[in-house]
Amino acid sequence: MSNYHGMYLGDPRLAPVYAKLQARHATVFVHPTLPCIARTCNHSDPIPTRLLKSAPLADAYVLPMMEYFFDSTRTFADLLLSGTAAAHPDITFIVPHCGNALPSVLDRVCRVSTPPMMISTTRTVQPLTVPVVKEMFAKQFMFDLAPEPNQIHQLLRWATHDRLVYGSDVPFTP
Repeated sequence: MSNYHGMYLGDPRLAPVYAKLQARHATVFVHPTLPCIARTCNHSDPIPTRLLKSAPLADAYVLPMMEYFFDSTRTFADLLLSGTAAAHPDITFIVPHCGNALPSVLDRVCRVSTPPMMISTTRTVQPLTVPVVKEMFAKQFMFDLAPEPNQIHQLLRWATHDRLVYGSDVPFTP
């Protein structure tokens, strides 16, 4: 899942899990779930209240339309920015939905992750560059193609054809 009660993939509390996955040369598929921004989620609130706090348009549009993509993008950006992916080179990650919105924001993520832009954070941030991200994608990341054909061209600016795998969202999308 893209998050577990607001814990995203780069969270340092997951270090023991990553150590075991690294030792096993694991392949990890991550599918999006409901967004949960830690500062807004109170797990004693009913789900509709939590959704409106973390996804303000949840009452207007179905969550898979946008929020699942944004949550996956958030968790994979966290995985990169936290240095978690770089620290575990023997783990392969499968990113769903043609990379979600990640290909659209990676230039900005790389630019803002370097000083002096990245100055206020509660975590150590791994500065990223376009070549570093492309190298990690070439070695550690696969991207499924479910079901967004118009996103493939942008994804291919970051990843090569051999990193693409078949995926479908059946029965959820045609």
